[in-house]
Amino acid sequence: MPFMYAFGSNGSGQLGIGHTEDVSRPERCLFRTHERGENSDHGLTFDGRNPLEGSAPAQVCDVKKIVAGGNHTLLLTTDGRLFIAGNTGMARVVAENVKSDRSVVFEEITDQFSTLGISRRNTGPRNVVTDIAATWGASFAVVDGKAIVGWGVGTKGELGLGPGVTSTNGQVMKLFEADLVSSHGEAVEILNIEGGVAHVVVLLSHGRVYGWGSCRKGQLGERLKAEKIVWTPRSLGPGVDEEDLMPWMPERVTLGREYTVFVKTGRRPVVWGDTKFFDQKDLKWTVEEEDTVASGWSSIHILSRRLLDPSLQGAGRNDHGQLPPAGLALVQTLAAGSEHCIALSEDNEVIAWGWGEHGNCGEELDPSGDVIGRYNVIPLPKLDEDIFARNVAAGCATSFVICGKKDG
Repeated sequence: MPFMYAFGSNGSGQLGIGHTEDVSRPERCLFRTHERGENSDHGLTFDGRNPLEGSAPAQVCDVKKIVAGGNHTLLLTTDGRLFIAGNTGMARVVAENVKSDRSVVFEEITDQFSTLGISRRNTGPRNVVTDIAATWGASFAVVDGKAIVGWGVGTKGELGLGPGVTSTNGQVMKLFEADLVSSHGEAVEILNIEGGVAHVVVLLSHGRVYGWGSCRKGQLGERLKAEKIVWTPRSLGPGVDEEDLMPWMPERVTLGREYTVFVKTGRRPVVWGDTKFFDQKDLKWTVEEEDTVASGWSSIHILSRRLLDPSLQGAGRNDHGQLPPAGLALVQTLAAGSEHCIALSEDNEVIAWGWGEHGNCGEELDPSGDVIGRYNVIPLPKLDEDIFARNVAAGCATSFVICGKKDG
């Protein structure tokens, strides 16, 4: 199971630490998984023991991606297992296991995607989850790189299920299937899905970009702005007479509250939507393949890993200290939450800055609940010698530290 710590906003149990109190000191995340035995149905195992008692799992499972909505968190492992904590939005689906639509631990839900009417030619035998995304109240999973399923609530079209559909009523529903073949005769796959507060953007392997949800600020392109809401997945690339509206074929995408950032190696990022807090000249940095581009609700951050000139640049709002402070230690990895950032320094210290009212930036806050012009070093509970902080993730006033084992 993943070995992880969390701190910050936790009113719905979205930190997965076993209770619903906000915390400013990292606590160990708990996982409930349903293992299939050779001669039995799914059995329930619980991994949340005290690591100080020598109970670290024999094999630490790698985390591929963590995304968060307003009151829930999704976690995807590298072997395609999906977990959820907080307001699951799946009361009818996981009722036998969770007993409510809220879980205070990370509950495995991988087996919920096996009977969703996805074309057999588009899925493998295991229905492996390959990517995830979240909006404020909805969740999305990509199955075998070919289909997208979703569940939860959303009043601005972010479910992608059609006009006026604002809830899946606890059910997981298929909303998109990449049943396409490229001009070169290759099967088209879903490369990336990302969610903002109320819009979703998807990149496909043949270069097409799809999106749905709120679009009134132009976050899905100027040609759709007047519609205000796109209720079903729509191609964002071709416009009138099929002219290409994309500046180039994007390789990555990251979303702010009401904007979309397209990224391509060797180019400067391009932003669609609400850019009142910055303009294109603020994003003057060319992105390289190994660079990290992260976005909060109103700020964009680019972590360059160039050997001769490593740097962290930021643009956007800074009223809560969201942008990198002066004197920031060299950073090896970074994540942007709603209005805060968390990072691992080159010395492998966990550091955080920005809006920290819920404890997501640690304990030492300004009177306004912020960490402005400086950063906090976040101490982790004492770890076993072979356990170390490997990566970080962030959500809506939530912070996560993913640990690894030195021997693997």
